[in-house]
Amino acid sequence: TRLLRAMKIKNPENFHFWPESWILPQDAVPANVFKHEKSLILKPDQGTQGAGIHIVLSKEELDRKMKLANPETVHVLQSYLDDPMLLDGYKFDMRLYVLVLSMDPLRVFLCSEGLVRVCSEKYEPPTARNAARVTSHLTNYTLNKSAPNFEHVDDPRDGCRGTKRCVSA
Repeated sequence: TRLLRAMKIKNPENFHFWPESWILPQDAVPANVFKHEKSLILKPDQGTQGAGIHIVLSKEELDRKMKLANPETVHVLQSYLDDPMLLDGYKFDMRLYVLVLSMDPLRVFLCSEGLVRVCSEKYEPPTARNAARVTSHLTNYTLNKSAPNFEHVDDPRDGCRGTKRCVSA
């Protein structure tokens, strides 16, 4: 987050994709962040498998989450994309794998296959009623595998079903 934030300041036209971000508890979160009814996502810096990730809708909720957190844990708070691209109504992410052989000259190889992770519940923009429904907001397999709507498909090349799919499908 620190590196990308620095690059966005130095070269905004190439880093416009990077969301507003704060490192907590060090950074002060501007009061106006919550005035435009936008959601934020709070992530512990050393979390794995979706543990400790929360959609935050208000300053009071952020304060409550931070008070309950381990005081030695650093968190990243970012603007949450309330209107993401969806796959048949489900939120998804893609993992593409690259091998960087050299920086100068730049030599990069892109793996011919990647992974698409799909939520197990249809997406709805975050509200106080559904923000804790992690299986519609987070694509982490560990979170989704225990959801009632989870669908395991043995063949990841089946691009129409399941929460893990091949990019090529």
